[in-house]
Amino acid sequence: VNAGTALTVDALTADGVFAGGLIVPGVELMRSALAENTAGLKRRPGKFSFFPDATGDAIMSGAINASCGAIERMAHFLQETGQIAPLCILSGGAAAVLAPHLNLEVKLVDNLVLEGLLAIGATRRIGVLTPYWAPANALITSFFECCGFEVAATHGLEARGPISVAQFSRQSIMDGFAQALAPGVQALVHVGTNLPVSAFTADI
Repeated sequence: VNAGTALTVDALTADGVFAGGLIVPGVELMRSALAENTAGLKRRPGKFSFFPDATGDAIMSGAINASCGAIERMAHFLQETGQIAPLCILSGGAAAVLAPHLNLEVKLVDNLVLEGLLAIGATRRIGVLTPYWAPANALITSFFECCGFEVAATHGLEARGPISVAQFSRQSIMDGFAQALAPGVQALVHVGTNLPVSAFTADI
């Protein structure tokens, strides 16, 4: 599970076969969508509560419960198909927010993308696609470089806000990957979990 701007829930069988996955708005994106698209639910502080009695708490609690519900239903579906009770590997910026509220065995992994790159093999030269602008791209490039990777190219799609990240067309994303595919690149990395990439990973 990657809990970022979007929440991605990928199901793997016991022998590591990808069964399928869900993509839903992340906690902060849910809160932003309510603030931007309703008249009376402007963004305000909130905390989790089983029985919230203030608007901010109700929004935060609803977003956390919706996210945890998606994760737990996917785990339930796996068990219904005969799989053992799954371990939930949880990463992303909202992982620590969700973990205490999940009725599953949870393992928090801070740098899941980096561990994936290391698992692939001796990947060192990468191209990075982000939905962000130059200042954020520089920070992301610096992060990967500090982790020992050579960033051959970083391309930002320059989203206008958290919701618009999910609205990039297939072609714009493919063009962005083409910009990030510099000579000698061994792996492409996309940052920004609700870039709608998973639907056409095979084409990439």
